[in-house]
Amino acid sequence: MSRIGALTRAAWRSATQTLAKGSKSLHPTLAPADFKRALTINDRYGGLTVNVPKMPFWLTGGEAFVYRRTSHGEQQFMQVDAATGFKRPAFDQARLAAALNKVSHESYQAGNLPFDRFELSEDGRRLDFQIEDTRWSCDLASYDCTSTTFDARKGDRRELSHRYTPPAENNPDKSNASPDGKWIAYIKNCNVFLRSEDGLQDVPLSRDGAEGNCYVFSTLSWSPDSRHLAAYLVRPGYRREVRYLNSSTDQLEREYSTIFYPRPGDVLPLPQPVLFDIAGRRQIVIDGALFSNVFELSPLRWWADSRGFTFEYNQRG
Repeated sequence: MSRIGALTRAAWRSATQTLAKGSKSLHPTLAPADFKRALTINDRYGGLTVNVPKMPFWLTGGEAFVYRRTSHGEQQFMQVDAATGFKRPAFDQARLAAALNKVSHESYQAGNLPFDRFELSEDGRRLDFQIEDTRWSCDLASYDCTSTTFDARKGDRRELSHRYTPPAENNPDKSNASPDGKWIAYIKNCNVFLRSEDGLQDVPLSRDGAEGNCYVFSTLSWSPDSRHLAAYLVRPGYRREVRYLNSSTDQLEREYSTIFYPRPGDVLPLPQPVLFDIAGRRQIVIDGALFSNVFELSPLRWWADSRGFTFEYNQRG
């Protein structure tokens, strides 16, 4: 064997051994504690940032908005006057946490309240929010909190997005009364119907709803002056599900879980805002060109003077 050949073989064996040793360090054996540590990184370190804001949202009337910011391991709601830019704490979080704990028998912390959004009454004296399946209403003068049942006038405040599509409902007994009490809106055959308080008038407001493109009851939203009604017409998307098998459980059997996980190119739910003129019994078409590529739409919110309504559009992509 030549000297060059011997040196080449020796170099090859050395490189192979080095790669073999390196592969062990590149793919170490992971213990359950490693996975647990990875899954809790956000909980353990997410609160260490300071003044990092979350997505803001508008309050009723459109004159102020609120955002939640991090503050040394806690989170604080800040309210901003849109005209002047003046900002202040939205409410007394310590008093609210104490009031909630008193009536719910929980142990909520003032700096980590279990909700991200809320609604403030026009006079600024009442705070409404939801914790899991319970709605709460708190008086900001006395900080007395009571749990409330679902109010159909407010509708379901979850965003219409790739994660959530409200179910189609066709139940005339489930209705949404106008603020002046003269009219009742409901969904029948995927369309919006209007019934007078005395029951003598019962007319359709829409005719374009159908299976697979239905008006959603929980999105019905009356203008404060009761002259107009807005709603979302929703075409469902493709629900791509990913299933997980968890072998490290607290029971003998393995656990299965499923999440909704759309891929690029999947058809997403398509919500379309629609406006109705109550006096004219007519539908007003809203051009969707400015929000055609929907990833998420927020709930419909009317201005206090009833001149218009707003929603937040999150574009896909």
